[in-house]
Amino acid sequence: MKRLLPFLSLFLLFSVSAPVRAQETFREVWIADRLSVGLGFGIASLTDNHRRADKESGYTYVGFVNALEDEHAAFFVPEMAWWAARNLRLLLSFDHVEGHTRNYNNHRSDGTVRLRGPLFEAQCIFPMLGDTLFPRVGVGAAWEMAKFRSETWWKLGWYSEEEYEANAQPGKAKSGHFREIRVDDVLAWSLSAGVSWRPTPRVQLDATLRHVWAEPKCEYGEYKEKTGYRREFGGKFWLDHLTAIVSASYVF
Repeated sequence: MKRLLPFLSLFLLFSVSAPVRAQETFREVWIADRLSVGLGFGIASLTDNHRRADKESGYTYVGFVNALEDEHAAFFVPEMAWWAARNLRLLLSFDHVEGHTRNYNNHRSDGTVRLRGPLFEAQCIFPMLGDTLFPRVGVGAAWEMAKFRSETWWKLGWYSEEEYEANAQPGKAKSGHFREIRVDDVLAWSLSAGVSWRPTPRVQLDATLRHVWAEPKCEYGEYKEKTGYRREFGGKFWLDHLTAIVSASYVF
C-alpha cells in the first residue's frame, strides 16, 4: 500500500489541477483581450423623412401621413464585442429610432412609430499605434421590433385634440369608431465606421457613426361597432436613420 501512495498522490494532484489549467487555457485563448462589455449613448436622426403629399397615388407613407419628425432620438446602447481574429471583431449592440408622424391634410400627428431591437455586426479592424488605436468599418443586420403609439384623440375617431377635449369624456370614442395603424417588424441592414481607443489594456473607448436602412410595412384600419376591425389600406414607413454613438467598455 505504501508503494501506491506516491502514485495516488500524483493522481489526486493531477485531478485537482487539470480543470484549473483547462479553465485558464480557455480564458487565455478565447476571452483574454478578446471579449469586451460596455455601455454607450446614441443619438439617432432620420435620413428619409418626407414624402409627396398625394394620398390617392400612394406616394405618402400611409394615408395622409407624408412627414416624420425625430422623436426621443437619444438612447442608451449596451454593447458586447468579441475579437474573432486580429482584424475581425463581432459586435452585438442595440438600435432605436422613433418618428413622429405629420399629416399634410391637417398638419396634425396621428402618433409615433418606433423601431428598436438587437443589432449584430461584423467589423474589419485596422490596429495602429502598438494596438492602442483601432479604426474600423462594419456591416450588419438588426431585427427591429415595431410599435405605433397613437395619439388618443386620433385613435378614438376625433378630428382633432381640441374637438376631443371639448366634446368627449376621456376614453370615449366618436360614434363607436376607432382608428389604428399597425406596423410590421422588419429586418434592417447597417453600415458603420468608427474608431476604438485603449488608453489602458482593460479600458476601451469607442466612437461610431452607423447608418441603418429600415423600411417596415404598415396598414391603416378602423374598428366599428358592427363590423369590427377592417383594413382600409396599406403603406410603408421609410425609417432609414443615422446614429452617432460614444461608448466605454471593459476588456476582459
